[in-house]
This record gives sequence, structure tokens and C-alpha cells, in this order.
Amino acid sequence: MRQNQELLEGNIGKIFLSFLLPSVGGILGISLYVLGDTLLVGRGLGSNGLTALNVSIPIMNIFAEGATLIYALVANELCRDALNHSLRTDTI
Repeated sequence: MRQNQELLEGNIGKIFLSFLLPSVGGILGISLYVLGDTLLVGRGLGSNGLTALNVSIPIMNIFAEGATLIYALVANELCRDALNHSLRTDTI
């Protein structure tokens, strides 16, 4: 409950940065991973390895996004069930 109040009544700049910094850090981490992977595969396997890597990265991202979507849907449903249960027990 306290977090919801902070989102509604808190300092918008501070709240925005609290979401922005982890997002930028995650994107930077993924970019560095892809850069390192590209360097290692390019030196070790050459152009065929780079071709395979460039084909596999978007496929990997699609699976990761699908898993994130499924997780969000399940978490939403679990939270909704918990809220409905708490509302039922509060009214009894």
C-alpha cells in the first residue's frame, strides 16, 4: 500500500529515475554481453559463426519476451486471486 501512495503522490523525477536506472543498466548489460559474444565468436568461428549468432540473438529475444509475458500474466492472475480472497475475508 505504501508503494502505491508513493507512485501517486511522490516526486515524479525521483520515481522516474528509480525505474529508468535499472532499465538502462539492464540494456547496457545486454549490449556488453552481445559485444563480447560477437568478439569471441568472430575470432573463434569467423563469418559463419557471426552469421549464426546474428540469426540466433533475435530468436533468443523472442523467447525471452514470451517468457516475460507469461510470467506477467501469471503474476497478475495470482495477485488478482489474492486480492479477491482478501476482500472476501474482510467482508465476512
